[in-house]
Amino acid sequence: MEGAPPLARRPMAKADPSTEVPVGSIRVRVLDVNERPVAGAELQLGTMSQDSARKAVPGRTGADGQYVFASLATGDKQAYRVNLLHQGAKYSSTPFRLPVDRGYDVVLRQLDTTRDARDLVLYVGATSLELKEERLRIVQQARLVNIGARTYVFPEDGLLVPLPKEAVAFQTEEVMTDQHLKEEPGKGVRISGSVPPGEITLMWGFDVPQTSTSAEFTFDLPWITFAYRVLADGAPGMTLDVDGFPPAELHSDGNRRFYVTEIVKRVGEPPLRQVRVRLSGIPGPGPMRFIAVGLALLVVGLGVVVARGQQPVKVQARPDALRTLERERARLLERARELEAERERGEIGPEFHRAALSDLEEQLSAVLYEQKRLAS
Repeated sequence: MEGAPPLARRPMAKADPSTEVPVGSIRVRVLDVNERPVAGAELQLGTMSQDSARKAVPGRTGADGQYVFASLATGDKQAYRVNLLHQGAKYSSTPFRLPVDRGYDVVLRQLDTTRDARDLVLYVGATSLELKEERLRIVQQARLVNIGARTYVFPEDGLLVPLPKEAVAFQTEEVMTDQHLKEEPGKGVRISGSVPPGEITLMWGFDVPQTSTSAEFTFDLPWITFAYRVLADGAPGMTLDVDGFPPAELHSDGNRRFYVTEIVKRVGEPPLRQVRVRLSGIPGPGPMRFIAVGLALLVVGLGVVVARGQQPVKVQARPDALRTLERERARLLERARELEAERERGEIGPEFHRAALSDLEEQLSAVLYEQKRLAS
């Protein structure tokens, strides 16, 4: 990375209310890397109303590098976003609403573009594997850094990142920047759009059916990779091995146990092209496997003994088990409320929200079933 430009730069887009701009108007100024006005820049004003209806209005800067979108509705019934389109790249302002007493001033910076992938580095990558009922939930994260001075543009048909052929329930988080992730069933996730100088983080997840006690996955890395981390649930008897990585270490966070291993590449070392993950000792299927470890341990606390010709024996641990189940029910409901708040704030996308809520519903159903069984 020696000689690479600094990552801290002026913002690619800036939008602020301004009394210098007439009410109901958005003044857009486009500048190049040297802060000079750009004439003929292609603009697009996106509008989203309260009923989620969308429309786009085109525009183009004049000789002074400016363009004004006028006669626009003010107030909170619609939101606006200004986009600058250039050589396959898109630079966008954050969404905003027009106040009733002033206009908006938007500044966008236009850079040269490149399709040379050597400028794009996977600074930190991560794969996490979580046990669910008869499946594995795999979430992958890519923290990409454009170390050049130009905006990197993905290939016209996008970059395909292969995923396991048996992957289902693909989901991704929506981002406000110009990167788009789309699933190609049976192949992987295709990434399109552009990456300006600096860093971005992409995330996607999927499920893999799992009925065996072991699993193995190979993930290809299409970028020069600096560091990579693998995390996996640490159920009793389960092990995690990653080719070329240090032995996984077992950690705990409250009632949850998980394995972690990571690698950092040094100058002169062979590049990391693949991550091969092996899980062994995966617990067999069962209706409570996806409940927190604290709940799984209730099987011991219940003190139910089944022997040849014997009936289950009820013991005094039942009140403690019910209290633990009630605490878990409260925790799940609180997490559901947090998800709703995160969705309203725009911190997570609708697909991620639906998938996470579905998981909570499954867990809550199991808790309620166990509560009813113990109370009867």
